[in-house]
Amino acid sequence: MKEPTEWIDFRANVRNASPKVVAATKKSTSTALRIRANVIETFGEERWQRLRKAGHDLRLHTLTHLDRYLPLLEEK
Repeated sequence: MKEPTEWIDFRANVRNASPKVVAATKKSTSTALRIRANVIETFGEERWQRLRKAGHDLRLHTLTHLDRYLPLLEEK
């Protein structure tokens, strides 16, 4: 039987974060979202979604075939 996962109170962790960490997190999130919006505008929504799907499929393939790819990585 699987052991129950311990519950983590993320809100309590946020309340204990320093103001500098909170500000830096907000700034980096805002920057990432702005850059993402610019990329979507540049590529167009349809192409962006196709690229996201391709990335997802590539990651999924790699994870399901780690037995093939890890030895290749170790060789290099």
